[in-house]
Amino acid sequence: MPFIIMVQPSKEKNVAEILKKKGATIIFASRQNGMIICHDRPPADVRSYSGVLGVLEASEETARRLLSMEEKKEEKPAVVSPITPGEAVIVIAGSYKGFAGIARQMTGDGKVLVHLSIYGKGVPVRLAPEDLKKEEMGELWR
Repeated sequence: MPFIIMVQPSKEKNVAEILKKKGATIIFASRQNGMIICHDRPPADVRSYSGVLGVLEASEETARRLLSMEEKKEEKPAVVSPITPGEAVIVIAGSYKGFAGIARQMTGDGKVLVHLSIYGKGVPVRLAPEDLKKEEMGELWR
């Protein structure tokens, strides 16, 4: 019968390594949501490990569902931004709503580096693509 060990986020790797050293068979160790699934009963002292929040006994069906949910999360396609570098944009949401600028580059975290025109100067700001709207240059600089 599988066991689900709930751990603090980012402690999964450490706890999984300790469990393996103690002979537990790890089915799955999440990298983000604080969950480890063991095939067999974890050591009795597992609750004393740093970062462990609790231990639950689960059915095979529950373990399968959790694993399939994690697989679906990992299959998410990369977000493709409709904004490309060099395009004129207007901010449509957030603190900079109404400001105009030029998209300069896509950052590694999916944001867009935009140089906004604030008091006549180009101020670099990282914004989410959904907070931007493409604009024609003629409309932007009227």
